[in-house]
Amino acid sequence: MEFSTKPVAFIRFLEDQRNLDCHLYKWNTPLPAEAKALEGFYEIWRSKLNDNKFPAWKDFKFEDFKGWHSNLRVMNLGKNIGDPKHNMIIGQTFSQYWGKKTIYEQIQDGHPPSDDTVKKYYQYLQYIYDHHYGFNIGAIPKSDGRLSSVLWLELPLADNGHDVTHIISAIYTGI
Repeated sequence: MEFSTKPVAFIRFLEDQRNLDCHLYKWNTPLPAEAKALEGFYEIWRSKLNDNKFPAWKDFKFEDFKGWHSNLRVMNLGKNIGDPKHNMIIGQTFSQYWGKKTIYEQIQDGHPPSDDTVKKYYQYLQYIYDHHYGFNIGAIPKSDGRLSSVLWLELPLADNGHDVTHIISAIYTGI
């Protein structure tokens, strides 16, 4: 698929029944037109940018995300790629598609995905640490096994405004 805004990087994940196309953009690149369904979520994040500094999770009120709560995830990434990663908040709809554990936690529990997926996971995260956001599209099985098309957006957060420490994500399933 050719997008209206060219990404800096493209990563494709193929794992079990999951087929995920991840488009990575520099943080200040406008949201591609294909992500219109996630524009409201993106605008909440953008409204908290301050002098080109990333917002921290503490800059948001949970009420800011009215209508997005079930589709939301906030993940603590730690300060570098090797730090533990865990979900702080995960909405019901988001967890139906992704479960409750991060790939990092799956690896630590002794149930990692394929080596290729793990390698791409860390590659993807490095882009996030390097001030990019991910607009992603794919087919994912829900917890009941049905395959669904989804869009999701992952945006960087930083406790100090610069060094990425968290991701805030939203999933859209109405495609």
